[in-house]
Amino acid sequence: MTRQAMVLRCREALASIRARVSRRLVFRVTLALAALGFIAIATEAVVRGRLRTPEERVPTALYTRPSPWRGDGERRPAIAIGTLDGAPMEARVPVRLGDLPDPLIQAVLAVEDQRFYEHHGLDIR
Repeated sequence: MTRQAMVLRCREALASIRARVSRRLVFRVTLALAALGFIAIATEAVVRGRLRTPEERVPTALYTRPSPWRGDGERRPAIAIGTLDGAPMEARVPVRLGDLPDPLIQAVLAVEDQRFYEHHGLDIR
């Protein structure tokens, strides 16, 4: 097939698409998608505006906040962790990774992510 024949075929296909789809329909679909996007952004803004500040929220399985470490090795107080299913609150004491025994770290990696050292944080498999 020559280049001219291909160009002619593409123009015919484009003309048939133009005959079926009007500019008014394209405008309406674009306007509807823009309105949906605006509604989604406005909804998120309202929800975020009604949430308490991160310092006032209790951490849950869906939301956590970093807790600063002390450099002096002093034992830290327990941090209250909220639950999703309404179970009682948990109290956890943060520890440094270096304070954990090596077999515990290897056991967690073996159970959770066998390919932990082979990917960069997201394992598609």
